[in-house]
Amino acid sequence: LLFVFLLSSCESKEVASPAQNMSSTYSKQSTHIENTSIEKPTFVRLMTYNVENLFDTQDDPGKEDETYLPVKVKKSNSKIIKKCRSLHKKWWREECMKMNWDKKALTQKMKRLAHVIEMSHSKNGPDLLFLQEVENKSVLERLNNNYLRKMNYNSYLVEGPDKRGIDTAILSRLKPYGSPKIHLQRSHLGKRTKATRGILQVNFELAPGEVLSAFSIHFPSQGSPTKARQQAIQRLLEIIKKLPKSHMVVVGGDFNITAIEEKKEKLFFGLSQQMLVSHIVGCQSCRGTHYYHRKRSWSFLDALLFSNHFQKSTTSNNWILDRDSINVFNKSSYQKNKYGSPAKFDLGRHKSGVSDHWPLTAVIKKK
Repeated sequence: LLFVFLLSSCESKEVASPAQNMSSTYSKQSTHIENTSIEKPTFVRLMTYNVENLFDTQDDPGKEDETYLPVKVKKSNSKIIKKCRSLHKKWWREECMKMNWDKKALTQKMKRLAHVIEMSHSKNGPDLLFLQEVENKSVLERLNNNYLRKMNYNSYLVEGPDKRGIDTAILSRLKPYGSPKIHLQRSHLGKRTKATRGILQVNFELAPGEVLSAFSIHFPSQGSPTKARQQAIQRLLEIIKKLPKSHMVVVGGDFNITAIEEKKEKLFFGLSQQMLVSHIVGCQSCRGTHYYHRKRSWSFLDALLFSNHFQKSTTSNNWILDRDSINVFNKSSYQKNKYGSPAKFDLGRHKSGVSDHWPLTAVIKKK
């Protein structure tokens, strides 16, 4: 069977809140990062969001973050100038030398990201948020504490080996179960072995005896061959297979699988034989989460995966995926450019602009 991406034009439909607004029960967040968790939820609102280069303004030793620094810092440091000039693409060199990633730019970026997150799920925001392209724990907590305070999230990020320093993260209102961990991943490409972004795992207790294992992923980009993404998929499935069978699983992230690659290699289709894939079981009128202008092509680079626990309610498990809730969220004024596709941040130069990806949302319910 051949899975065909639906590229028909549509507007995102906001998912109606599946129950009464729970935000009134959340305690207000203090400046401390630990917040009150939801006890025994009857539904969980989900979102996965590639936030496009959420960097702080500091030069992190050992990481290639020179592009995302203030211009005055770059010009005063000969090592940074040398590093920028060594980049092999002209536009990378120019961006590294000229882009002014200062406090003003970062503040604007975080305000816009917060607006998108808070607007989703009928202005309740997600209960469990998977994030990609977050530089470190410090910038994640700054976003959480300063711009998402009323969302009452706890933050989870474990530093990985990515050479640019971008990691996956999770923000959540759910009750944690154990400590977060990162599963390292390496791509084996011929004689070359390359460390890639790790797979972040955080477990949550939905009720006594009900554990949800959440994984935030960011697979190798299209700059790497298909084999790298195939290996990342295999690694993810191996990790899930080792979990206790009672653990429910949700995976959120940027799989970096384009519509063109999917048509040829059927990577998502292969995953759908073992898990529920968001845009295969739902979101049938959605165009995608990312638009490649050069090839005029929409893709679901971003997706949510669900273990078969959510297929139907049983005596041992009474959580299900609300397939009608699966949607691409693009209702924030910052999310669309003049072409009606995702508006990248571009230093906040325009009224719109926040990320070159649109987030994907869904809801799981207790029956």
